[in-house]
Amino acid sequence: MPSLLNAAIGDYRLVDFLGAGGMGEVYRGVHSKIGRVVAIKVLTGIHRHTAAVERFLNEARIQARLQHRHIATLYDFLEFQGQPCIIMEYVDGQTLFERLQACGYLPLAEAIAVFQAVVEAISYIHEQQIVHRDIKSTNIKVNTAGEVKLLDFGIAKAVFSQNLTVTGNVVGTLQYLSPEQIQGKAADARSDIWSLGILLYEMVTGQCPFKPQDSAELLLQVSHAEYTPPSAVRSALPRGVEAIISRCLEKNPFHRYPSAQALLADVQHLARMFSMPQLDVSGHGKPAAGWKTAFAVAGDNWPITLSAIVLVFVLALGMYVGYPPPPVRSNRHLAL
Repeated sequence: MPSLLNAAIGDYRLVDFLGAGGMGEVYRGVHSKIGRVVAIKVLTGIHRHTAAVERFLNEARIQARLQHRHIATLYDFLEFQGQPCIIMEYVDGQTLFERLQACGYLPLAEAIAVFQAVVEAISYIHEQQIVHRDIKSTNIKVNTAGEVKLLDFGIAKAVFSQNLTVTGNVVGTLQYLSPEQIQGKAADARSDIWSLGILLYEMVTGQCPFKPQDSAELLLQVSHAEYTPPSAVRSALPRGVEAIISRCLEKNPFHRYPSAQALLADVQHLARMFSMPQLDVSGHGKPAAGWKTAFAVAGDNWPITLSAIVLVFVLALGMYVGYPPPPVRSNRHLAL
C-alpha cells in the first residue's frame, strides 16, 4: 500500500500513487504554488540502508547532469522525514511495454521512430561517460504529445560513480543482459548496445529473442547468443532491421557496433526509407490515424510497394525528357 499519499514534500503534494519499484515508491505530485506536475520517487522503508541510499544519490547525480529531449528531466532532490526523494519530470502516456502488450509488435515505421529516439538518448549519455545498464521496454515511455522518453537511471554507472556493485554480481534485468554481464563482467557501452538489440527485436516481433523455460536455460541461450532470427518470427522484415539487430546481438562485444553513435548512423539511414509517423498514445493501445504512413499501410510488403513507386517514377521521367517508355508487350501477341 502507498505510504505517503497526500503527504507534502517541500512544496509538492503527493496526489496519486504511480507504483513501486526496487528502490521505493513513485508518486505524481503537484507544486502547491506554481502547479507543476512532477513524478516523485521516494526511497522507502527497508531500502533506507547505506548502500541503497548511496545508489539513490548516484541516480540523482547522474540524471541531474543530463539535458536531452528524450530523457526525463530531474528537477530537484529533497528529503522527507529522513527519506531521500527525487523530483523529476512527469511523463504521461504509455510505456513501450504497455504498448506492446496491447498491440503485439509495432508497425515498422513506429518501431524505427521510437528506436531512433532511444538510440539518440543512449548516444548522448555515452558521450557523458554514463552507461544506463537497464534499457528495457518498461523504462521507455511515449507521452501523449508523441515524445519518447528514457526513464530510470537507478542502476546507471558513470565515471564519477562510486563502486556500488560487488565484482561478480549481476545488475540489470535478466532478459536484457549481455553475455559478458551473465559472466559477471562489468557492463560498458557495448552492453547497452546489446540491450538496444533486444529492444528492437522486441518492438518488431512482439517478443524477446530469448524465451527459455527457466533462468538456467536463459543464461545458456544468452551466453551463446542463440536466438530465432526476427524474420522467422515476422516475415518480410527489411534486411536493414535484421542486420542492425544481428550486429547488436553479437556474442563478442568487439563485434558489435563500436559505439551508439555508429548504431545511430545505421538507424538514421534505415529511417530515411520510411515516412516517420507522429507518435501518439491517445488511442490507449490502438494505432492512431497518424501512424498510418504509406509504408505502414503497405504492411510487411512495403518493398513491393516501393518498387512499384520507382517504376512509375522512371516511366514518367522518360516521357518528360522526350524518351519513349520501354515497350509493353501486348496480350494479343501471347494469344497468337
